[in-house]
Amino acid sequence: MTTPHKQTRARLFHLADLLAGHLRGNGCPSCRRRGGERVIKKHGGLGSIYRCAGCGLLFRPTGLQTGPIARWYYSVIYGDGEITRSLAEDRDVAVAHARAGGKDRGALVEPLLDALPSAAQSIGVLGASWGYELLAFEDLGVPVWGIEPGDRRRAHGQRAFGLELYPTIEAARRAGRGGGVLFSSHVLEHIPTLGATLTEALTTLKPAAQLHITPRVDPLTPAVGPVIGREHPLGVTAEFWRRWAASHGLAVRLAAHQPPSEPIPCEMVALVAPPGAPDLEALDLGDGVVEAL
Repeated sequence: MTTPHKQTRARLFHLADLLAGHLRGNGCPSCRRRGGERVIKKHGGLGSIYRCAGCGLLFRPTGLQTGPIARWYYSVIYGDGEITRSLAEDRDVAVAHARAGGKDRGALVEPLLDALPSAAQSIGVLGASWGYELLAFEDLGVPVWGIEPGDRRRAHGQRAFGLELYPTIEAARRAGRGGGVLFSSHVLEHIPTLGATLTEALTTLKPAAQLHITPRVDPLTPAVGPVIGREHPLGVTAEFWRRWAASHGLAVRLAAHQPPSEPIPCEMVALVAPPGAPDLEALDLGDGVVEAL
């Protein structure tokens, strides 16, 4: 449960983060380029949204959400959504809760998994929280593991369900994890240093393929304004993925996705892999994928 005291701390941290971002010149938190175009004015300009001409991300000013401060934030203050805050104790209840909340992404991941050699069929979840997605993925019959910086959520998943959860990408590598499918859902928009984080995951874990789900921010309309704010310093655009994938010699397929619980295609799915292995365009991702981006 999110208490009033915790809500106040979150608001104060957000204000300090915005001010720190302004003091740093409103540069892109991912590629550090300054001079981004302001595309949506919010909170009298303090929380405005900018478009980076360097990497293509949308972002709001942020200056604190890196390093030890970020780890403290995700361990002490952050709690985004009922499922993240509700630390289930029973495995069946946890899986049912995840599926009821639209957090079972097995139907999206399975076609990508099946296109890989059997030795590469595993799933690593970036931003795994206490493991509700991992528990749902267990039905696919492949090894699953996750990375979660929040101490309390990580410890709960380890204690209650015996899940493999690691605090960092490097810790997962030291434990022998990597390869397979690297997956995230509504996580990347929380990471200010997104480009560097994805590059670290690519070079350290060497996934055979990646599938990432983020809130859809293309095309840019006034409705995008609430998507980027206190919890989400970034809006992950199709242009960002094209530029990042090209810089690493990777193929990318982008699609708008409509979850069963939503009336509109409010998510973007990004599939990333070395060219032709697997053939991303040939994958049937199901009825939820409504259009290419």
